[in-house]
Amino acid sequence: MTPTCGNTSTVFIYQVTYTDQDNDDPVSITVTITGIGTFNMVELDPTDQYYKNGKVYYYVYTGGFPLGTQSYTITADDGTDTTSLGGTGPDIPVGDCAPPTPPVPPSINIYPVAGPSGAWVTITGTGFAPSEDNITVTFAGAPVTLIPLGATTPGGSPGTVKADASGTFSAKFKVPPSSPGPKSVDAHGDATAASSVPNKTFTVMQLPLPPYSPPPSAQPPSDTLSPDSIITYPKNGSKLKGTFVTVKGTASDNKKVVKVEVSFDNGVTWHTASGTETWSYKWKLPTDGIYTIRSRATDDEGNVELVEGKATIIVDNTPPTVRITTDFEDIEDENSFLIEGIASDNDMVKRVEITTDGGSTWELVEGAGVWTYQWNPEDGMYTLQAKAWDDLGHVGYSEIITVVVDTTPPELYISTPDRTEISGDTFLITGTAYDANGIDYVEVAIGEEAYERAQGTESWSYLWVLPEESGEYPIYVRAWDNAGLTTFHEITLIVAQPGEGVIGGLSRLHLIIIAGVIIVVGLAAGLLIIYFRG
Repeated sequence: MTPTCGNTSTVFIYQVTYTDQDNDDPVSITVTITGIGTFNMVELDPTDQYYKNGKVYYYVYTGGFPLGTQSYTITADDGTDTTSLGGTGPDIPVGDCAPPTPPVPPSINIYPVAGPSGAWVTITGTGFAPSEDNITVTFAGAPVTLIPLGATTPGGSPGTVKADASGTFSAKFKVPPSSPGPKSVDAHGDATAASSVPNKTFTVMQLPLPPYSPPPSAQPPSDTLSPDSIITYPKNGSKLKGTFVTVKGTASDNKKVVKVEVSFDNGVTWHTASGTETWSYKWKLPTDGIYTIRSRATDDEGNVELVEGKATIIVDNTPPTVRITTDFEDIEDENSFLIEGIASDNDMVKRVEITTDGGSTWELVEGAGVWTYQWNPEDGMYTLQAKAWDDLGHVGYSEIITVVVDTTPPELYISTPDRTEISGDTFLITGTAYDANGIDYVEVAIGEEAYERAQGTESWSYLWVLPEESGEYPIYVRAWDNAGLTTFHEITLIVAQPGEGVIGGLSRLHLIIIAGVIIVVGLAAGLLIIYFRG
């Protein structure tokens, strides 16, 4: 498998060499990628019919892996042996690869490294220039025609390929007619010289190719029929939860069934079941994922079932996740808004419900994966939480959110009576304020002066430094609640400093000035009368 690690967009190539000393061709060669699926591998060289020395099969996976560790199993079946051949390869730590230390020198790898003339060879290259064109491969100094593999695209010149944005490529070529012995494999492109790419060695082998003959029968002449088995539970496509499941089935033979075995890793390992014609096996469920259960029967003459019973199932013991995504900081002053959220599951989210009263009642929302809920609350404090079900009945809960809905401005009262006559150096203006969700602050302004914070909130006071000049002064008071709503009141206070009493809203100084003006006017009028009479 190359490369040995990658990210969510890496293209992986799975390769295997199939060898059979009886020169039997395989019925199937598959690669099972855990959690993704099972895929048929294809021949690198369709004309190669000599299996004793090994034949290369490959599969290019371009679907992208999720973050995490992936594993795979390659299984071969020639249709005649008693068991399928298979093995588990290394894990693929997708998304957990150490970043390469730049610059990365160009290099190539080939597979296989030996074979006869006409054999197909895969070649991968890394460290080339991003999107480098006309990458050419030479075999023993002569260019060979490259066929792109996976996401690699053809180059501008015939027989060449083009590297991707990361400077990598994958291709295959056929070994040209050559004499036996080691041959040098080199690569170069428009931006990368052959001298900067370490070459690889392919050894050309001279192999005898005997004529193909079908393999002898795997069954003894006395009994040519193999037994059969069927898995009756669980059914193909079932979804399982819990700790243990009893796998059940039946088996039959033209003579006698002596053993039934069960595999839970697509035939890699086998476990003996209880019973024969009717059999069962208690299976401890593994971690969540997709699994292939197989059964095979053996009769009293040693014949083993050739085509096993099969059921692919899903194990799911993980509840779904659900989250409320609405930002409630900006909606305290609203009584109708849309609550939004998301839910996910490794298989399927069946439904989502929400509570606004701490779990006393629950209501169904609109949607499942992406969901909404129209909420029309009255003023007050609410406890919100969502929960989601999957199709197996697992329930997942969101975090608990406390929301305060407040659309009513606060109440404000000024204890000091309107038009109170005051004097002295200072005067304490007092009052109260109330809001169901709390008062943030109270502020006071004298006339056209700027507002200043009062002391206290629900019971507040403001110390006013009285002016020296007597007169009427407007007092403005505002109360703010925690939702940003405000209430405004005003009163008028009359300042009468000592020696400056107030009559009819006028200070003594004002009265003296008015009296002086009246006297002056009277004298002027008298002089005019005397003037005109004289």
